[in-house]
Amino acid sequence: RRGGRHCPHPMKTKTVTIGISAYNEGENIAYLLDSITRQKQLSYTLEHVIVVSDGSSDKTDDIVRGFEKRIPYVHLVADGKRMGQVPRLNQMFAMNTSDIIVNFDGDATLGNDLVVEEIVKEFANERVGLVGGNDTPLPARTFFERIVTTHIQLWYEIRKNINGGDTVYNHHGCVSALSGQCARQAAMPADIMAQDTYLYFRAKELGMEFRHAKKAIVYYRAPATLRDYCAQTARFRKTKSTITDHFGPWIERFRIIDRKKKIQCTIKMFFRHPVLTPLAVALAPLSKLCTKLCLETFNGSTWAPVSSTKTGHGITI
Repeated sequence: RRGGRHCPHPMKTKTVTIGISAYNEGENIAYLLDSITRQKQLSYTLEHVIVVSDGSSDKTDDIVRGFEKRIPYVHLVADGKRMGQVPRLNQMFAMNTSDIIVNFDGDATLGNDLVVEEIVKEFANERVGLVGGNDTPLPARTFFERIVTTHIQLWYEIRKNINGGDTVYNHHGCVSALSGQCARQAAMPADIMAQDTYLYFRAKELGMEFRHAKKAIVYYRAPATLRDYCAQTARFRKTKSTITDHFGPWIERFRIIDRKKKIQCTIKMFFRHPVLTPLAVALAPLSKLCTKLCLETFNGSTWAPVSSTKTGHGITI
């Protein structure tokens, strides 16, 4: 691996590597890298930003090479192969030598210049092995996307304070961080597609704690069409039984959510969005139907990208 460490500030106690798995992210990767270069390193030293191109056929690699020439800690790994996100995450875990490895999706953008700082702060407790950020949808551009983002907002209100934030539902692959110790023991099986769920339960299995960094806001684009929503939801639902097969029935207790909590949050959301909330609630049974009817083809850890979530959004911090 090329590159070297920055000269550490005497008060900085943690070293960080940022890993990005990217497949045809030519419209988005520059925004992500720009937002990373603007991060304030107050309590950590950023050693490397590793972009692993998963067989990209667009301009992703060229854009990253442009950053690589200008910024010494940015590195591109491009072998021309399409392997899928899980093998690429395993690859980055194996490459990591920092105290913490933070992973972002290639189509995400950091919401402010303290996102990584907020994540790193959670690792002050040495028992913490895994941290999830606050992935937040961008403002909707279509009516259907408004329904989806309302559904996401409702779901966040339900899950954000469960067990003080320590719930599998607060860990999403869009923004995830592992301690070096956790990363060394976190290699995922090839048949795993819901890597965020797997890593949460793997950390629990290792006796490590999880934290939800609410202030670490990372923006992403929600599905803008019914077809894309169905494809994405079907993929998530199809992986649920696979995770249980790997870990056993003990994980089921971590998936239970109080029904009263759901009802209370839904009522509050209804008063905020009286038209959109009923439509958002209707997405839940629709997603179950999609699991049975979706024609998406799964092949190991790879899948067809959801096109409406990949459009460039132009957000800068």
